[in-house]
Amino acid sequence: MPKLNDLTDKKFGRLSVLSRAGTNKSKKPIWECLCDCGNVTIVVGAELVKGTTKSCGCLRKEVTAQRTQTHGMRKTRFYEIWYAMKKRCRDEHNISYQYYGGRGIRVCDRWGSFENFKADMYAAYLDHSEKHGEKQTTVDRIDNNKDYTPENTRWATYTIQNRNTRIRSDNKTGYKGVYKRYEGGGYTAHIRVNNEQIYLGTFDNIENAIEARIDAEKTYWEAI
Repeated sequence: MPKLNDLTDKKFGRLSVLSRAGTNKSKKPIWECLCDCGNVTIVVGAELVKGTTKSCGCLRKEVTAQRTQTHGMRKTRFYEIWYAMKKRCRDEHNISYQYYGGRGIRVCDRWGSFENFKADMYAAYLDHSEKHGEKQTTVDRIDNNKDYTPENTRWATYTIQNRNTRIRSDNKTGYKGVYKRYEGGGYTAHIRVNNEQIYLGTFDNIENAIEARIDAEKTYWEAI
């Protein structure tokens, strides 16, 4: 029988060996150890020597916490914006995927990490929120055909974002906010301000509907 390696007073990771504690059910030597966190635990000697056990379990908990750490912001609107941005670009089951990931819009690799997104965008988020209010602070791509990247992303009010949206696929007029009526004929004009849809009227021809839309843009958006 090989001579038992005495581990008493030796340290392995966070564990200081106090004394031999007998053998386990598999006849392997086990040792009583004091962890740096203050807990006393029993560990198989081979696991100490091989480095497979380095603490009472506290180290694993700390590593897991670090991996999921969001700096206490998980329930904040800023975190929810980042999370929703990723979902609509990556989750095929997300209701908005067809307009984002389905069109090839991606979140850059750097922003796969919340910490990186926060480092790049949080200061500007606070500035915009202070000026316009947090509910009027939305994430917006400058070029709607490009990805979410630091160079192509800004904070904008709902009004600015609505101005920056592409023409809807069901819009056959070619002009944003102007739609052809298939029942009753004519055209309707709308404009969205602060995330509220404003009806501008129904018109006999497209020229008048477009004119109404342009006038509304001057009225509602000229100060933006």
